Amino acid sequence: MGLRSIRWVGGALCAVAALALTASPALAEDAPVPEPPTFTSTLTATLTPDAVRADDGAPVPGQQGATGTFTLRLNSQQNIVCYDI
Repeated sequence: MGLRSIRWVGGALCAVAALALTASPALAEDAPVPEPPTFTSTLTATLTPDAVRADDGAPVPGQQGATGTFTLRLNSQQNIVCYDI
């Protein structure tokens, strides 16, 4: 097998893996589910204007005095993800 064949096979395997991940039933469900009473993990992030970055990582100051909060709650036992923005 030449170098081109190996690259093609590697690329094809990556494409198949990406398709399998995005086509899984858990990712395809858009129906709302009841929020569970408990979560196995919680992550909260608060952003301020000085934390805003461009795609290249350069600072892009946001509106003065603004803040934003994102909360992600996971229940890994029931495969449920809840979030608040």
